[in-house]
Amino acid sequence: MYFRLSFSSTVVCSLAMVMAVAVDATAQAEEAPPMPPTSEAAPAEPTPSTSNPGTGATTSPSGTPADDRRATTRHSLEGAYFGHNFTHPGGLIGYSFRALETEDSLHALVVGADVGSYHWAHNEVGVFILPRAGWRGRHSIGLQGEVNFHLGYLQALLAGPAYSVINGEVESASRAGYSYFIFGPSIGVGWHIASVGITPFARIGANWQTPNFDQTLLRLTSTYGVEVAL
Repeated sequence: MYFRLSFSSTVVCSLAMVMAVAVDATAQAEEAPPMPPTSEAAPAEPTPSTSNPGTGATTSPSGTPADDRRATTRHSLEGAYFGHNFTHPGGLIGYSFRALETEDSLHALVVGADVGSYHWAHNEVGVFILPRAGWRGRHSIGLQGEVNFHLGYLQALLAGPAYSVINGEVESASRAGYSYFIFGPSIGVGWHIASVGITPFARIGANWQTPNFDQTLLRLTSTYGVEVAL
């Protein structure tokens, strides 16, 4: 009888100690500060891009077009057929710089210069340098219009032998011809192809040549060519 009571007392004490340890562990867990939640790296946001309505090219935030770096250039070269009075054939090369332009590149103040020549059969060969300034406007689809004012110099070389009479004798004369101050406006249309950076164009204009003895001559011009962005 005594053994049974001792065994029962031992079991009861052991159970009491286990329960005390469990209660103490639970209290410590409740008092401990909560662990911060595990953070996950946020997904990288896609780089935004914008489309330039003046050129149709996609542009990154840095301002560099994603598919056409020539879309934002301000420098260009051009080569063209030049018709003096429409019927006297010639050619020219030119340079243009977009000195001022809107943020969307649809409108710009363009300055530049053309150097060229023409041939007037049996009369003269003209060589000219023609600085210009003007406005260019462009639709988002690529259609372009322009207005320019030209101011420059023309040297008209004689196309054949020249003679002069000095002291009653006929002598050969210089074929240097005549020098003219020329000025006048022109208008034109073109189509800007942003993917390749070229603009086919056509212009017509009017140039006044002076002095021509006691007159000022009016000459009409036509120009057909291609402008290439640098």
